[in-house]
Amino acid sequence: MPGIHTSSSLRRLSGLFWTGVRGEVGRHRGKLHRAYFNDLARLAIDIGYFELADDYDCLATDLSTVYTVVVEGNRRKSVIDYGWGAPPRLNAFERTIMDYGQFIEWID
Repeated sequence: MPGIHTSSSLRRLSGLFWTGVRGEVGRHRGKLHRAYFNDLARLAIDIGYFELADDYDCLATDLSTVYTVVVEGNRRKSVIDYGWGAPPRLNAFERTIMDYGQFIEWID
């Protein structure tokens, strides 16, 4: 079975860009309430997102992949998490993004 690929981008203006599962696969734009966005921004700082490796992978070939991107001012960091190689703090961040996905107000 092919892996599931999801992507999210966290930006300062409370925009959340999501590629993956939302009824249909593709790029979709949505807005997240500022309180949830602030929680995610704080969590990104708390876990040291900008100090994480750029990618985490394992030797298997059929696992899911999660792409995350955080932008703060002039800094932009993306992390690819394939399989089970990521540290628990990144997994917790990814789960929180997925949990907050239910609160996204989709624009397109």
